[in-house]
Amino acid sequence: MLLKLVHVCAVYCRFWFPPGNGWTTGGPGASPAALAAALAYVRERPEIWEVVLTGGDPLVLSPRRLRDVMQQLAAIGT
Repeated sequence: MLLKLVHVCAVYCRFWFPPGNGWTTGGPGASPAALAAALAYVRERPEIWEVVLTGGDPLVLSPRRLRDVMQQLAAIGT
């Protein structure tokens, strides 16, 4: 599954993934509500075995926000 965390890049680029090919959290960054909905979607579907963080560039997130997302994803299925 593609989880589009941000819609901005550090450089000019186009998204590699067409619309409808992943979970879009909207806006320039994932709102807490949108991220919670995306994580709930993953949590409720055990057939999802891989989540790819994308957007723009998820590495433009602060280290704290990226850590929080990674910890929440890691906690699914444990």
